Amino acid sequence: GAAPDLLGSQSFEAMALVAAAIRKSSNDRNDLVTELAQLKEFDSPLGMVSFDSSRLARRKLPVYSLSANGAILEVQ
Repeated sequence: GAAPDLLGSQSFEAMALVAAAIRKSSNDRNDLVTELAQLKEFDSPLGMVSFDSSRLARRKLPVYSLSANGAILEVQ
């Protein structure tokens, strides 16, 4: 009934990534690694994530600004 903290959100995302890769791979762990590395624009609760050629996760992080009237705006 409560919003998840950052660790909970990251854990959920990690398991969703692994589940998506398992659905596409065989029983070989090397296939699983290959499928994980090939995931692009995976939609997760933390935003879209892709992996680069070095297997590093890449995502666009939102940037926010505070307007003169105190409103929080996402910078595009």
